[in-house]
Amino acid sequence: MFALTLSQVATIVSLFVGTPVTIECDKPWPYPNASGYAYLREPVVHIRPDHCYALRHVRQSHLVPVAWAISTLSHELRHAIDGVDDESVAQCLGLANVHDLALALGASERRARRLERTAIEMAKQLPPLYNDPNCAAYL
Repeated sequence: MFALTLSQVATIVSLFVGTPVTIECDKPWPYPNASGYAYLREPVVHIRPDHCYALRHVRQSHLVPVAWAISTLSHELRHAIDGVDDESVAQCLGLANVHDLALALGASERRARRLERTAIEMAKQLPPLYNDPNCAAYL
């Protein structure tokens, strides 16, 4: 069974965004209604433990948990690395990176496309705060 360590995930993500990033899997999880969080321009992304598992098992885990985990990571990276403070913008920019981030984490091209489509469909169900109807990912 192929699985990455959390350190390997962080290294891949750091190369992907072009700057060192730390990924923390907080236990116990402090925000029951959130999948992840990050502070503006601080290169530390906090991801729910079950999402960390999915990120480490991109090739094997079920599609929905992996799509949600990659989408969450990508969204939080917009806050942590780019300093985006608008949730709908972070969500839109994050969705735009799901495919490429999935590939970087070891998904096949076919699976990366399925993860991207799944993440976009799931994002449409988020509260209005996270959805920009003009986001190109939805079009």
